[in-house]
Amino acid sequence: METLIENNIKKLENHDASTLYDAVIQVEKDVRQFVEFNEYSFDKSLNIPRQLLKNELGNATLNERRKLKRAINVFYKKGSLRSANLLLHVLFKYILKVDTRVTIKQPQKYLDIMEKRAYFVKKRKEMEKALDAYKAEKGNYFKLRLERGQKIG
Repeated sequence: METLIENNIKKLENHDASTLYDAVIQVEKDVRQFVEFNEYSFDKSLNIPRQLLKNELGNATLNERRKLKRAINVFYKKGSLRSANLLLHVLFKYILKVDTRVTIKQPQKYLDIMEKRAYFVKKRKEMEKALDAYKAEKGNYFKLRLERGQKIG
């Protein structure tokens, strides 16, 4: 019998500035790798100024550092597009306090598929309306003809 081994998930326990600085440097590499692996793209280039990051982490409030720590832990735990975008949002808005917002976008192929799906759903609804109109028009017409003994066609 085999036992399941849990993945070793990196989890930050401490929210002091130096630990968070090292974690942000590492998570930046991991986010880039995540984007490359999943064929996503950044809407703007992801450049985190190291000196600004160090200064702002030192000046960040405890609540802001906790938000960043939570966002990093969620990214490592879930590894989803939403968690990566949340991490970038927290980093740029609450820690770096810059107007630049970097987000991760779906690949163009995915967007094309979703567009075609929306078109398909729209046409399916039209088809269902046409089918209902057909059934309403037909009603019991053919069944009644057969019951009376008349041939169809």
